[in-house]
Amino acid sequence: MGLYNFKIEFRPFIKDWSKRHTIRGERERPDMPGKVMHLFTGLRHPGAECLMRTRCVRRDFIVITDAHRIRIGASIGFSDYPALYGEGQFQRGGFVDLDQDEQNALAWKDGFRPEGSSLENPGDAFRLMMQFWEGRLPFQGNIYHWDPRVQFSKTPRGRLIEITAQHPLYVQGKAA
Repeated sequence: MGLYNFKIEFRPFIKDWSKRHTIRGERERPDMPGKVMHLFTGLRHPGAECLMRTRCVRRDFIVITDAHRIRIGASIGFSDYPALYGEGQFQRGGFVDLDQDEQNALAWKDGFRPEGSSLENPGDAFRLMMQFWEGRLPFQGNIYHWDPRVQFSKTPRGRLIEITAQHPLYVQGKAA
């Protein structure tokens, strides 16, 4: 079971579906595409909130170097779910080195959002991300991707049933 805890700052981005992946260190039993991911905020504290139960659709290997470069390695996943960052330039060893624009886009999609930024103009999103990683580099782990359109709900007996979710803006009666 993939249980993921997020800082409260990331909550709105998960809820509005603009954050669809998480970067995590190596796990003894990494999630695989097709497995359910349980996304929470406030775990181990009173008032923990389940943000979403969804399916893992892709897992990429990631390296963040001391020199603040991001390299993406082999992917496991469904072909309908390409990576959410750009194509990069393939280098030896099967890695893609992301260029500056791709690094900024990845950081913005990961929830590092300078005020007034957008996906089209992510500003210094990558710089904010590197501040978060300061003192923890080099890093290697995985990027776990999910599709928020497919979610799971718990029955009264605790079983998970798959539901087709509506985008939050449609639920609120607004056009996306």
